[in-house]
Amino acid sequence: MSTFNLTNTASQVDTAIQAVVGADTTPTNGSANMVTSDGVFDYVGTQLGDLAGKTVTVESTGIAATDNDTSIPTSAAVNAAVTAAGVKVASYTAASGSTSGDTAIPVTEALDPSNIGSVSGGVVTLGAGTYLVTYSGGFREDDNDNNDYYDVSFRHNASNFFTERLNETGNFYRLLSYTTIVTSASSQTVDIYADRTSGTTLHYQNVSISILKIG
Repeated sequence: MSTFNLTNTASQVDTAIQAVVGADTTPTNGSANMVTSDGVFDYVGTQLGDLAGKTVTVESTGIAATDNDTSIPTSAAVNAAVTAAGVKVASYTAASGSTSGDTAIPVTEALDPSNIGSVSGGVVTLGAGTYLVTYSGGFREDDNDNNDYYDVSFRHNASNFFTERLNETGNFYRLLSYTTIVTSASSQTVDIYADRTSGTTLHYQNVSISILKIG
C-alpha cells in the first residue's frame, strides 16, 4: 500500500469530514457544509417558482402541439407560430438628425418580414387594406425666436391626421406619439412631415413608425 503524507492537520481533516457527514439538507447562507443532492433538488424547485416542472417547447415541436400551461416556448417557436398565424408587421426608424426645410422625416426600414410596405424619402407606401399605425419620436426646436417654429404631422396620403407645434423647446426633446387606423382600397402612404415656418432647424431622435396589418 502506498503511503501519502497529508499536508493538512488532523483538525482540518476532521472539519472537512464533518462538513460532508453533517451535510446541510438545504443551502444555507454562511454554511461551510456540503449540501445533500435532495436538498439541492428541493431548493432549486422552490426558487423556480412558476417555472418549476415546466418543459421547453422548441420550434420543431411547435406551440400548437403543446397547448398547455406546463410548457414554455423558445423565441424560435414563438416566431414560427406568429409567422404561421399570418401576423404582418413592419417598422421604420430614424435614429437622429436635423432638418432646416419642409420634409418627411427620413425613416428607413428596420423590420418588414412580410414585405407589407416600402419606403422612399421617408414616405412609407402600403398596399390596399387596413393598418394600425403608431408613430413616436423626440423633437426639439430652439432658435430664440417665437416667430420661428415647426409643425410636425403624421400624414396619411399626404393629408395631416395629427399635428404638434414645436416652438422654443430648449435643449430638451419633446416626445410625440400618435396611434391611428388607416385604410384604403388601393395603395396608400404614411409619413411624419416636418413643416417649417421661417428660418429655424428641427432636431429629432428615436423616430419610429410601427405598422400592423389588421385587414
